[in-house]
Amino acid sequence: MTDMEITWKWMVTAPLHIGSGFSRAGFADRCVRIEKGRAVIPASAVKGAIRGAGEQLARWLGATEEETEDASLPRIPVLRRIFAPTEDRRFYRFRGCISEEPVKAYTLTSTKIDPATRVADDNTLRTIELLPRGATFLCRVQLLAGEWDDPAKGDSQDLLFLLAAISSTEGIGGKKGAGLGRLQ
Repeated sequence: MTDMEITWKWMVTAPLHIGSGFSRAGFADRCVRIEKGRAVIPASAVKGAIRGAGEQLARWLGATEEETEDASLPRIPVLRRIFAPTEDRRFYRFRGCISEEPVKAYTLTSTKIDPATRVADDNTLRTIELLPRGATFLCRVQLLAGEWDDPAKGDSQDLLFLLAAISSTEGIGGKKGAGLGRLQ
Protein backbone atom coordinates (compact mmCIF):
# COMPACT_ATOMS: atom_id res chain seq x y z
CA MET A 1 0.00 0.00 0.00
CA THR A 2 1.35 3.38 -1.00
CA ASP A 3 0.29 7.00 -0.94
CA MET A 4 0.16 9.27 -3.96
CA GLU A 5 -0.82 12.82 -4.81
CA ILE A 6 -2.47 14.17 -7.96
CA THR A 7 -1.85 17.84 -8.72
CA TRP A 8 -3.26 19.97 -11.52
CA LYS A 9 -4.14 23.54 -12.43
CA TRP A 10 -7.57 24.95 -13.16
CA MET A 11 -8.04 28.30 -14.85
CA VAL A 12 -11.44 29.94 -14.55
CA THR A 13 -12.62 31.23 -17.93
CA ALA A 14 -15.62 33.03 -16.44
CA PRO A 15 -15.95 34.86 -13.11
CA LEU A 16 -16.05 32.45 -10.16
CA HIS A 17 -18.54 32.57 -7.28
CA ILE A 18 -17.78 30.43 -4.27
CA GLY A 19 -20.58 31.43 -1.96
CA SER A 20 -22.46 30.25 1.06
CA GLY A 21 -25.69 29.48 -0.75
CA PHE A 22 -27.51 31.85 1.59
CA SER A 23 -29.31 34.52 -0.32
CA ARG A 24 -31.60 37.26 0.86
CA ALA A 25 -32.28 40.84 -0.08
CA GLY A 26 -29.58 43.28 0.99
CA PHE A 27 -27.11 40.52 1.88
CA ALA A 28 -23.74 40.24 0.16
CA ASP A 29 -22.87 36.57 -0.28
CA ARG A 30 -19.18 36.98 0.53
CA CYS A 31 -17.63 33.66 1.26
CA VAL A 32 -14.52 33.91 -0.87
CA ARG A 33 -11.73 32.88 1.45
CA ILE A 34 -8.51 34.80 1.02
CA GLU A 35 -5.38 33.47 2.69
CA LYS A 36 -2.18 35.53 2.37
CA GLY A 37 -3.71 37.35 -0.59
CA ARG A 38 -4.59 34.17 -2.47
CA ALA A 39 -8.12 32.92 -3.06
CA VAL A 40 -9.05 29.45 -1.82
CA ILE A 41 -11.68 27.17 -3.34
CA PRO A 42 -12.86 24.96 -0.45
CA ALA A 43 -12.20 21.22 -0.62
CA SER A 44 -15.95 20.53 -0.48
CA ALA A 45 -16.49 22.57 -3.68
CA VAL A 46 -13.60 20.76 -5.40
CA LYS A 47 -14.93 17.35 -4.38
CA GLY A 48 -18.49 18.26 -5.42
CA ALA A 49 -17.46 19.55 -8.84
CA ILE A 50 -15.37 16.46 -9.57
CA ARG A 51 -18.12 14.17 -8.30
CA GLY A 52 -20.61 15.85 -10.65
CA ALA A 53 -18.27 15.27 -13.58
CA GLY A 54 -17.72 11.69 -12.38
CA GLU A 55 -21.48 11.04 -12.37
CA GLN A 56 -21.74 12.23 -15.97
CA LEU A 57 -18.71 10.16 -16.95
CA ALA A 58 -20.13 7.02 -15.29
CA ARG A 59 -23.42 7.48 -17.20
CA TRP A 60 -21.50 7.90 -20.44
CA LEU A 61 -19.65 4.65 -19.68
CA GLY A 62 -22.97 2.84 -19.13
CA ALA A 63 -23.70 2.97 -15.39
CA THR A 64 -27.38 2.27 -14.78
CA GLU A 65 -27.69 2.80 -11.02
CA GLU A 66 -30.13 5.59 -10.19
CA GLU A 67 -28.68 8.52 -8.26
CA THR A 68 -31.08 10.69 -6.28
CA GLU A 69 -30.60 14.32 -5.34
CA ASP A 70 -31.28 13.63 -1.65
CA ALA A 71 -28.79 10.75 -1.36
CA SER A 72 -25.35 11.82 -0.21
CA LEU A 73 -23.87 8.36 -0.74
CA PRO A 74 -23.35 7.54 -4.40
CA ARG A 75 -24.96 4.36 -5.72
CA ILE A 76 -22.59 3.91 -8.66
CA PRO A 77 -19.81 1.62 -7.32
CA VAL A 78 -16.78 3.58 -8.63
CA LEU A 79 -18.23 6.82 -7.27
CA ARG A 80 -18.88 5.18 -3.90
CA ARG A 81 -15.28 3.94 -3.73
CA ILE A 82 -13.85 7.38 -4.57
CA PHE A 83 -16.27 9.76 -2.85
CA ALA A 84 -17.45 7.65 0.12
CA PRO A 85 -14.71 5.09 0.84
CA THR A 86 -14.86 2.72 3.78
CA GLU A 87 -12.29 2.97 6.56
CA ASP A 88 -10.64 -0.37 5.71
CA ARG A 89 -9.51 0.54 2.17
CA ARG A 90 -7.93 3.31 0.14
CA PHE A 91 -8.91 6.88 0.87
CA TYR A 92 -9.09 10.00 -1.29
CA ARG A 93 -8.49 13.35 0.44
CA PHE A 94 -9.71 16.24 -1.69
CA ARG A 95 -7.89 19.48 -0.92
CA GLY A 96 -8.92 23.02 -1.63
CA CYS A 97 -7.46 24.85 -4.61
CA ILE A 98 -5.31 27.95 -4.04
CA SER A 99 -4.83 30.72 -6.61
CA GLU A 100 -1.34 30.92 -8.09
CA GLU A 101 -1.30 34.70 -7.86
CA PRO A 102 -2.98 37.10 -5.45
CA VAL A 103 -6.49 37.92 -6.65
CA LYS A 104 -8.90 40.63 -5.74
CA ALA A 105 -12.57 39.76 -5.41
CA TYR A 106 -15.29 42.12 -6.63
CA THR A 107 -19.04 42.27 -6.11
CA LEU A 108 -21.92 42.02 -8.56
CA THR A 109 -25.43 43.14 -7.74
CA SER A 110 -28.44 41.89 -9.68
CA THR A 111 -32.17 41.55 -9.35
CA LYS A 112 -34.85 39.27 -10.74
CA ILE A 113 -36.84 40.78 -13.60
CA ASP A 114 -40.45 39.65 -14.05
CA PRO A 115 -40.63 38.48 -17.70
CA ALA A 116 -44.26 39.57 -18.05
CA THR A 117 -43.92 43.11 -16.71
CA ARG A 118 -40.17 43.58 -17.37
CA VAL A 119 -39.95 45.22 -13.96
CA ALA A 120 -37.74 44.17 -11.05
CA ASP A 121 -39.51 41.91 -8.55
CA ASP A 122 -39.68 43.22 -5.00
CA ASN A 123 -37.04 42.00 -2.54
CA THR A 124 -34.89 40.28 -5.16
CA LEU A 125 -31.80 42.51 -5.12
CA ARG A 126 -28.78 40.27 -4.43
CA THR A 127 -25.07 40.97 -4.18
CA ILE A 128 -22.50 38.24 -4.67
CA GLU A 129 -18.72 38.23 -4.51
CA LEU A 130 -16.79 37.02 -7.56
CA LEU A 131 -13.23 36.16 -8.47
CA PRO A 132 -12.07 37.39 -11.89
CA ARG A 133 -11.83 35.23 -15.01
CA GLY A 134 -8.31 34.16 -15.82
CA ALA A 135 -7.42 33.27 -12.22
CA THR A 136 -5.38 30.06 -12.08
CA PHE A 137 -5.68 27.65 -9.17
CA LEU A 138 -3.33 24.93 -7.98
CA CYS A 139 -5.31 21.86 -6.94
CA ARG A 140 -4.55 18.48 -5.41
CA VAL A 141 -6.03 15.21 -4.22
CA GLN A 142 -4.17 12.88 -1.90
CA LEU A 143 -4.63 9.14 -2.48
CA LEU A 144 -3.87 7.13 0.61
CA ALA A 145 -3.27 3.41 1.26
CA GLY A 146 -3.91 2.09 -2.23
CA GLU A 147 -2.21 -0.08 -4.83
CA TRP A 148 -2.17 2.67 -7.45
CA ASP A 149 0.58 1.35 -9.74
CA ASP A 150 -0.72 -2.21 -10.23
CA PRO A 151 -2.97 -2.27 -13.34
CA ALA A 152 -4.47 -5.57 -12.21
CA LYS A 153 -5.87 -3.97 -9.06
CA GLY A 154 -9.10 -2.03 -8.78
CA ASP A 155 -7.30 0.93 -7.19
CA SER A 156 -5.48 1.57 -10.47
CA GLN A 157 -8.75 1.54 -12.43
CA ASP A 158 -10.38 3.91 -9.91
CA LEU A 159 -7.37 6.23 -10.24
CA LEU A 160 -7.87 6.35 -14.03
CA PHE A 161 -11.56 7.12 -13.52
CA LEU A 162 -10.72 9.91 -11.05
CA LEU A 163 -8.21 11.42 -13.51
CA ALA A 164 -10.86 11.36 -16.25
CA ALA A 165 -13.39 13.00 -13.91
CA ILE A 166 -10.93 15.76 -13.00
CA SER A 167 -10.14 16.33 -16.68
CA SER A 168 -13.81 16.56 -17.61
CA THR A 169 -14.86 18.92 -14.81
CA GLU A 170 -16.28 21.95 -16.62
CA GLY A 171 -17.36 24.24 -13.80
CA ILE A 172 -17.16 24.88 -10.08
CA GLY A 173 -18.91 27.05 -7.54
CA GLY A 174 -22.30 28.70 -7.44
CA LYS A 175 -24.38 29.92 -10.37
CA LYS A 176 -22.76 27.51 -12.84
CA GLY A 177 -26.07 27.45 -14.69
CA ALA A 178 -25.68 31.20 -15.27
CA GLY A 179 -22.23 30.64 -16.82
CA LEU A 180 -20.06 31.41 -13.79
CA GLY A 181 -17.13 29.25 -12.71
CA ARG A 182 -16.27 27.72 -16.09
CA LEU A 183 -13.00 25.79 -15.95
CA GLN A 184 -10.22 24.99 -18.34
